[in-house]
Amino acid sequence: MKIVIVDWIDVTKKMNDDDFDDKQDVDDMVSSMKTIGWLYKQTEKTLLIVQEFDGNTPRDWVVIPKVLITKKEERQ
Repeated sequence: MKIVIVDWIDVTKKMNDDDFDDKQDVDDMVSSMKTIGWLYKQTEKTLLIVQEFDGNTPRDWVVIPKVLITKKEERQ
């Protein structure tokens, strides 16, 4: 499996209205994420990245929609 470093855009959700700024540009309110792990599977629409295994079974993993990816690096 290849190691991948994926930069992607995620949603932002706040539970406390004290942080809300109505003057802030809504386009700046998304979260920039960086995920590192093994590229376990991919489809036309998604990447499945595993960050931890229990033996041979994925234990800590994330599925990222490709439409949200801004940059992807692959390493051997």
